[in-house]
Amino acid sequence: MQQTFPQWLRDQQGRGDVVGDFADQVTQLSDLPEHGDRAIFEGYFENSLAEDRASFERAWGEFESVH
Repeated sequence: MQQTFPQWLRDQQGRGDVVGDFADQVTQLSDLPEHGDRAIFEGYFENSLAEDRASFERAWGEFESVH
């Protein structure tokens, strides 16, 4: 079974890099969608991603490369 982006992020917590820091932050959000494609998560993070855009891009790129 393929992991969702939030499941994958939970596995990345504590990595000690940009993706790990991003995972630490967003997995604490209670309303983070559990399923969806890139557009769903870009829409979800629309307001908060301005400062964290590079972290999201890197995390999504790594997620896509393994899924």
